[in-house]
Amino acid sequence: MRITQVEYRELVTTGNYSNITIGATAAVEAGDAPTGVLLQLKEWVRVQLAAKAAEREQVVDAETRLWEVQRQLADTERDLKVAADKWEAAKAFLDKHGIRLDEPLPF
Repeated sequence: MRITQVEYRELVTTGNYSNITIGATAAVEAGDAPTGVLLQLKEWVRVQLAAKAAEREQVVDAETRLWEVQRQLADTERDLKVAADKWEAAKAFLDKHGIRLDEPLPF
């Protein structure tokens, strides 16, 4: 039996029910050993998978940083709201005791 082409494919799970599949097919030329061609395909596929995995890791890292910044923003907005409410309560207290804050504070 003469093998005229070989194929190699790998599937890698990346988490969150996601996968990456990369494969390649090569013709076996006269004088080439099918096993040698298959090993070359395997190496090529693994290099491609490593590049895709690195790319995916960068995306996940960026998504994580985005989530962290969004959480920090929400925390800051909440803290600002609390501070503004406290300031309004303090102004109302001072106003109740005859102290008016019509002019900006000197600090």
